[in-house]
Amino acid sequence: MTARAVLRPYAALRTVPGGPGLLSAGLIARLAPAMNPLALLFLFKEHTGHYTFGATACAVYALAGAAAGPPLGRLCDRRRPAPVLYAACAVHLPALLSLLTAIAYGAPRPVLLVLLLAAGAAAPPVTGVVRAAWYLRTDTRSGRAALRPYALAAETVCAEAVFVLGPLLVATALAVADATAALVLGCLCCVAGTCALARNTAAMPGPSRQPTSQTRRLGPLRLSGFATVLWCTALVSLSFGISDVALPAAALQHTGAHSTSAAGLLLALWATSSLASGLVFGADRRPGRRLRRPGRLMVLLALCLAALSAAPGLVALAVGSMLCGLLTGPVLITLNALVADIAPADVISEAYVWASSVTVVVCALGTALTGPVVDRPYGTTWSFLAAGLSTAGAAAIAGRGSRSSRYATHAVGSGAAPVPP
Repeated sequence: MTARAVLRPYAALRTVPGGPGLLSAGLIARLAPAMNPLALLFLFKEHTGHYTFGATACAVYALAGAAAGPPLGRLCDRRRPAPVLYAACAVHLPALLSLLTAIAYGAPRPVLLVLLLAAGAAAPPVTGVVRAAWYLRTDTRSGRAALRPYALAAETVCAEAVFVLGPLLVATALAVADATAALVLGCLCCVAGTCALARNTAAMPGPSRQPTSQTRRLGPLRLSGFATVLWCTALVSLSFGISDVALPAAALQHTGAHSTSAAGLLLALWATSSLASGLVFGADRRPGRRLRRPGRLMVLLALCLAALSAAPGLVALAVGSMLCGLLTGPVLITLNALVADIAPADVISEAYVWASSVTVVVCALGTALTGPVVDRPYGTTWSFLAAGLSTAGAAAIAGRGSRSSRYATHAVGSGAAPVPP
């Protein structure tokens, strides 16, 4: 497939009202959550001399955002998303700036944790709003339903690119100034991107003004098939969190050096391969069984992760990283598309926030659990095997879900395209 053939379907997204703005605003706004945890970690390292409290602070910040994200997504579904974005931004930014002031004046740690809780809980639900906007602007009534797969693929690739660019911006800010500058830069990205996204979606009404059985209590968690997607997302995210630590640790073991250049190269190779394969996979016009497709991809990803445990050197690690990256993009795109197939319009923002919250929390959990393991004998070997086993579990859940008739029944009832027989 040539580069022109790959990019042609994405060029059609320019015909979607506000489409280019959605991509750019979503990219800029999500630089903040990609930058802030790393910036906070180095900020507390600068002021305490060690990483212990910084790691705790990042965990508090991430868990607060994951807990408050679904209710904010529900508000976006019940109301218009713009006021929710503005209100969240009005709490999130002052809390982070107050945190900087509190650190400068030597405030006690409980005060810092309270400010982190407030900042994390008020993080704008950017991912849910962006994906819900694409969903609503490519529904059957819009006449652009054929563009939805390409829109969701482009959105997923942008979300992946953010977590490549974010750490690079933090590293640049640290080289030029310090961690405070990195956090301020993240705040600027948040306010610029969130305000642009709010203006883009200001005229977009919430899908449902009146509460229904799906917008109360458990919301999208009540939907048949949605729990399957969340379990798959959680297990795949766990493997990514494990690999984020195991891969650099394995690189340093093989090079025998204290430099992190080899580790950074492997992570960059994984990310670049994922972005490229995501673009190609998203441009594929061939239909497929959406619940079986991720299952097959996850089986291959599990095998590649397990194979990394036996990599004899840096070259083998590089090849394995590239293969894992080539499978990562398609897996994430398909899971993203499944949320759109399963969730109806009145809970679509909340559904996407649930998926993104699970990704962030479980990935962080995998990273935290793997840290002590890689320092032990054969720690990287066991870590890669655990990552492969986790992905294999996701494949088994996806395979079981693909045999369930409830998914096809719900897809027809919600207006989504049914799975081909």
